[in-house]
Amino acid sequence: LIFLCIFLFFMQGCMSRRPETDPEMDQKALAMFFEAISASPDITAVRGKGWIQFETEKVNERYRIAWAAVYPDKIRLTLLLYGSPIETIIFNGEKLSFLSHTGRHSLYTRKARDPDMESYIDIPVRVSELILILLGRLPLTGGEDIYFSPEDPYDDSSLSIIVVRDENKERIQHISLDSERKISCIQFRHIAGELFYEVLIQQYMSFSFGDIPVQLEVRDNKKRKLFIEITDFEPQTHIKDKVFQLTGPES
Repeated sequence: LIFLCIFLFFMQGCMSRRPETDPEMDQKALAMFFEAISASPDITAVRGKGWIQFETEKVNERYRIAWAAVYPDKIRLTLLLYGSPIETIIFNGEKLSFLSHTGRHSLYTRKARDPDMESYIDIPVRVSELILILLGRLPLTGGEDIYFSPEDPYDDSSLSIIVVRDENKERIQHISLDSERKISCIQFRHIAGELFYEVLIQQYMSFSFGDIPVQLEVRDNKKRKLFIEITDFEPQTHIKDKVFQLTGPES
């Protein structure tokens, strides 16, 4: 019992406490948050093409990519080099599969609901967050508590950082807005404040259905980076489930 009390005391000390904020300003933060996320098109299925670059201590590689994605948990992503497929990644909501088209490795499959991709691409982004990015959306989660960062002075002309806190999770989000109140950066932090990784939106593009982020950089606290550029983006009304299934050794 004594050990348990000490442990709980230690854990409470490690967790950041919610800062004192003005309830009226909290309502303003909430309104700005929903205004920012409502500007993103509610796209549920897409086929797209673009570029992806991995930049870590181990690799610096750039590939052409083609993908099909369905909200919230289906994706088929193929990496190509000089027009030839190199690797296909498939997630169907239950299993994550990696298929090498060059014989670099045997077929790898793992059962998971929302796997962390760090073991595979060296960036601690979850597959659900990657799917949202490739759907032209942003990896945001609804929060139980939303307020302006204490780092922001309470001045309407400069309010730009919103904290989205969920008491049921170990992460909080710091969301930065640009002068047009578009989201320019999303930081994923430990509840105690340590940065896990951040998504920087470098460019938006306007389509008939709305604006989507087409150039993004994902980087973590170890300076590992993932660049994503969307060049072709075609929303779909429906994508068949068989697209997200392996049907043979060269599927």
